[in-house]
Amino acid sequence: MIHNFEDYTAELTDYEKNDIVPALVERLQVRVGSKEAIRNKELCRILTANGMKGLSEARVRKCINYIRNEGLVQNLIANSHGYFVATSIQQVEDYRVSLRQRASAIMAIDAALGRGISGRLFL
Repeated sequence: MIHNFEDYTAELTDYEKNDIVPALVERLQVRVGSKEAIRNKELCRILTANGMKGLSEARVRKCINYIRNEGLVQNLIANSHGYFVATSIQQVEDYRVSLRQRASAIMAIDAALGRGISGRLFL
């Protein structure tokens, strides 16, 4: 769970693990190649239309994080068009570079904020 984002990053509920995750796996594993990418918003719409309740884009992201960490859909990556299964090692490597770049950008913000609070008075 991430501090200040507890509602979005709370551990998956039994309902999410047992119902939402399998439904997402079913839909994501057939999205092979970047031309088959599907956006989070579309996944939410499809699952809601199929009777799944209480979905938000943030919780779908949390479920997808679980799917990736548990290896339920191999080589599941994303780009600006949505989630899809990579068709080459190069696509996976490019995505890994993107992940590291985003992590580095977050760490740079953290460092800047740390520098900014030293010796500062807050009102």
